[in-house]
Amino acid sequence: MKLSSVFLAISGAAIAIVAHSPITRAQTLVPLSLYWNSDRPDAASVATRESRNAQLESGYQEINVQGCLLANPQPETAPLYLYWNSQRQDNASVASTALRSAQIDEGYSEVRIEGYVFLRPVPGTIPLEVWWQANRQDNATVTTLPRQLTNEGYGKSNIEGYIYPADRCS
Repeated sequence: MKLSSVFLAISGAAIAIVAHSPITRAQTLVPLSLYWNSDRPDAASVATRESRNAQLESGYQEINVQGCLLANPQPETAPLYLYWNSQRQDNASVASTALRSAQIDEGYSEVRIEGYVFLRPVPGTIPLEVWWQANRQDNATVTTLPRQLTNEGYGKSNIEGYIYPADRCS
């Protein structure tokens, strides 16, 4: 196996060498795009063609690509689910069991799996975080909270997993 990089992990007096292999064909990446609807207002992070089309048809505009999800399940990954709450007019993309249960308890319906996130940090990945705006009851699942939302009172609630940065999607 050709290695793309080697990392040293130092713990106490022990040194371990951990090899990181490049992304394989089995790890096809798909862009996770952040959409915004200023009429609702609502943020939506989606990756599937169906979800991207649904956002555009509902008046959302694409803000940016937040990162790259795995298109298929891999060891140590979890699905990133898209949920919808028609009363709140809110999309929520979550992976953790705790937040999936919370969405259901709050009246959200599961729409689809958008892709897969790593459960733990993998070399080269970044955290995918859920932010919450209590007054609007809006979830935003992002790697970086965009300028449009930074002054809107969002607070970080959870890390849902780890994904590759946006420049790895191409």
